[in-house]
Amino acid sequence: MTLHPEAVAFLQGARDAGGPPLFELSPVEARAMSRGLVDLIGPGPAVEVVEELVIPVSGAEIAGRRYAPREAHGTIVWLHGGGWVLDGLDGADAMCRILANAAGAQVVSVDCRVAPEHPFPTPVDDCFDALRWIAAQATESGPLASRDDPDASPPRTPDLAPAIVVIAEHDPLRDEGLAYAQRLRDAGVPVSLHSCDDMPHAFFSFVNLFATGNEAVARVGAEVREMLAAAP
Repeated sequence: MTLHPEAVAFLQGARDAGGPPLFELSPVEARAMSRGLVDLIGPGPAVEVVEELVIPVSGAEIAGRRYAPREAHGTIVWLHGGGWVLDGLDGADAMCRILANAAGAQVVSVDCRVAPEHPFPTPVDDCFDALRWIAAQATESGPLASRDDPDASPPRTPDLAPAIVVIAEHDPLRDEGLAYAQRLRDAGVPVSLHSCDDMPHAFFSFVNLFATGNEAVARVGAEVREMLAAAP
């Protein structure tokens, strides 16, 4: 399927701006470019509580942000994209607000340390340390799974948990997402797979820019809400 017109317009706008492609930028330049997307995405909806966090990890502290709607039931941990190089909480702010309201659950966004200043496995370890800390803080609002053996790729982990997998057809990581969902199916683990055939990589965070992004976040939130309602 061809790209959605909104995605085509976005990519054309990036080309018209005349800047170099992402892979030619230094990490510092790429982070500056990614922060420029925050203004394009714009603000998300109001959430009852938005709180800045300081999360202890091994040998350091990292930033986090908690979005808690009224009567939140459960916790979603958001680990931002960016190839373990791009950083920041603001790029996912609008999306996290939509997800928290749609799911009826608090969302904790984690700003792990990134490469090249902090090469692998530091970013992954930060995410697992943050997950364990969040789980310890959220025991009264919903159970969270903890993983003791961090890995670079979810399909490789021996511990499989139910998942909602969202993939984009025009995404270099599409096949990995499909393989992950298939491994879950093969192991008899519940998985819900959503394929957005006319979307590019990162569309899920590009709410307000891509209507399909808003729809996908709302759909995932609705599924999470149903799962939490059915939990004992």
